[in-house]
Amino acid sequence: MLQEQQRVDVVAPLRKAVQAINRGLDSRSEFYSRMLGQNISWRKALRIGVVLPLLFVAAAVCVAHAPLIAGTSLACSGWIVYRLNQEEEGGEV
Repeated sequence: MLQEQQRVDVVAPLRKAVQAINRGLDSRSEFYSRMLGQNISWRKALRIGVVLPLLFVAAAVCVAHAPLIAGTSLACSGWIVYRLNQEEEGGEV
């Protein structure tokens, strides 16, 4: 006499939680939007507030361990950004 067990949907609550988090991250951050004069989402604000400082720390560690390589990569990155900005402005590259 085996009873048939009911299936439990575990994925649906997780999917709803992920959707709620994504809606929250995509909502407008009043502080950054007011400060920058543009619509800034919480996702972009987190990138600015968390990822960018971590990137600076990683860059500082790289400079401390291999300054020549870090300086060369900085120069290359600066040149690439300069070229991209020139293309965006419609200037001749």
